[in-house]
Amino acid sequence: MEVVSRAGKKKYVSYVFDKLSVCATKEYWRCELMNNGCKCCIHISNDVIIKQINNHSHDSNAAKVEVDCFRGKIKIRARETMEQTCQVINACLNEADLSQATQAALPKNAVLKKMIRRTRNVINAAPPAPLRIELLMIPDEYKLFKHNGIAENFLRADSGLEPDRILIFGREKNIHKVSISTDIQKYAA
Repeated sequence: MEVVSRAGKKKYVSYVFDKLSVCATKEYWRCELMNNGCKCCIHISNDVIIKQINNHSHDSNAAKVEVDCFRGKIKIRARETMEQTCQVINACLNEADLSQATQAALPKNAVLKKMIRRTRNVINAAPPAPLRIELLMIPDEYKLFKHNGIAENFLRADSGLEPDRILIFGREKNIHKVSISTDIQKYAA
């Protein structure tokens, strides 16, 4: 099970990925508690530890390793399914065979729910604002309006990728209202 750190980097048991060797055959990993003074490092090649430098200067914590794996499973399930947050947590709890020590070390449900929301927000994030209008790329999901299972074009017109680009957005029912209206001012934005 691949575990990801809070910074989004890979973890190997209680080690955080540091860098690749010059020839990219070895990976260098350092203890995740390096900021607390632990100088333990390992070298891995083909997912096998080939060298360990120094020993850990702290006690091991098996429950934390299990919790990290559990959190990784929740993040994967949150990315792959659209289940409600509580369903994701319950499904992962039912699938996992967690020790009592691990169950006691699990974060509160509110923390797990926030983690799921953040994971999904990264996936569903809106595209960044472009520096210039001609660089604006509109994803397909923003070109459609969906309501009650019915989809209709929301991007009505796009003049192209020029600096004086014009985009017109609107729904069919609103265009119909404007076309039959005698007072267009009340529908203008």
